[in-house]
Amino acid sequence: MITRYNRISLAIGIPGAILQFLGFESKELIGPVIAAIGTILLLIGLAYYLKAKGQSPIWCILAFFWLFGIIALSFFPDRRKNDQVVSAVKKSSPIPDHQSSESNSEDWTI
Repeated sequence: MITRYNRISLAIGIPGAILQFLGFESKELIGPVIAAIGTILLLIGLAYYLKAKGQSPIWCILAFFWLFGIIALSFFPDRRKNDQVVSAVKKSSPIPDHQSSESNSEDWTI
C-alpha cells in the first residue's frame, strides 16, 4: 500500500464521513448541502484509498451502498504490498574543487 495515498485518504475521507453524517442528521435547511459535501469528500477519500492499494479509483462508487460498499472496498486485494513508490534516482555529479580565497587572491592582483 502506498503510504502517502493512504494518509491522504484518511485526511479527506474521515471528515467527509463526519460531514455526511451531520448533514443527514441536521434538521436545518443546509443539512442536504452539508451531506452532499461530505459525500463528495468521502468518495475522494475512498478513491485515494483504492489508489493506495493499486486499484482503480472508479471502484469508489461502491460507497453508494454505504456500509456494505465500504466493507467490500476493504477486502479488495492490495496490489502494492511493498509500499512501491516510484522515485527518481538523481545522478550525483562530482563537486568541483574550490580553491580557498587566499589562493584566488593571487590571480586577481594587478
